[in-house]
Amino acid sequence: MAETEAETLLKVRDLCVRIEDARGQVAAVNGVDLDLAAGDSLGIVGESGAGKSQLALALMGLSAPGTRLSGSIRFDGQELVGMAARQRRRLNGPQMAMVFQDPMRALNPYLRIGTQLTEGMRHHGVARGGAARAEACRLLDRVRIAQAARRLQQYPHELSGGMRQRVVLAMALACRPRLLIADEATTALDVTVQASILALLDDIRAEQDLALIMVSHDLGVIAQSCRTTAVLYAGRAVEVGPTATLLTRPQHPYTQGLLRARPRVEGARDTALPAIPGMPPDPRALPEGCAFAPRCARADTACSQQPALCRLSDVRVACHHPGPMT
Repeated sequence: MAETEAETLLKVRDLCVRIEDARGQVAAVNGVDLDLAAGDSLGIVGESGAGKSQLALALMGLSAPGTRLSGSIRFDGQELVGMAARQRRRLNGPQMAMVFQDPMRALNPYLRIGTQLTEGMRHHGVARGGAARAEACRLLDRVRIAQAARRLQQYPHELSGGMRQRVVLAMALACRPRLLIADEATTALDVTVQASILALLDDIRAEQDLALIMVSHDLGVIAQSCRTTAVLYAGRAVEVGPTATLLTRPQHPYTQGLLRARPRVEGARDTALPAIPGMPPDPRALPEGCAFAPRCARADTACSQQPALCRLSDVRVACHHPGPMT
């Protein structure tokens, strides 16, 4: 069933992100449309440079200076593109929060964990003093960090990588946001810790009716965590649909290439993984037609025109020649 306007927490339409620097303009995101309901989960996948992180930063209002946004980002009916910075800062924390890939860079090495955990609560008036500290302990317990009161007195370097990632997650959840964006939040973790954090995110999402956007290059992470998936290439969404369908019956040649390149347990160990030929295009000089055409075995003269994202069964595909994986 299609979501109504009232049910949609996040609605993105024709979002473009342009980054200006001394060498010119970089088209990082090119006309992306997304919808996400409260309590739902969306995965965003693609190669490095596909625009995943720039999209996430734009949603949070954290794009770098010199970045220009166009299009629309509506959160709970509010338009965020063009919103004043002070007004955006009021949303970040109580309404929207983000977990970054590298917890050591997300945490201040000079401040104790307790100070960093309670800062957002104090700033947004959620809790202060002893109440904030008690809530910080509860959050550390919630993200399965033992001896919570002791950990509040420690510095980031005294914790393991997995514990630091859990602290960053606790910080993001401190003001009980309605939308959580996790940008490669489990990439640097070993498989056991990664599985634990993904399970924890799923529990919290269900308990708090939290909307989740998971940005990752790991299709296994997306398969475990997200109901819907959007595949990005050269800043555009090339395939969007239910994760189960997209991973088992992909229609776009790029999605199919990503799936073929996944390591598998079965098969000979000395067999090379099939790679997608060529390289992603230079974002400063994108082709006029389909950006994937130079790497695609199906490309023909029709691909000199940019394909629209059209519905095909229960997925949407931007391809002139969609079809099952061969």
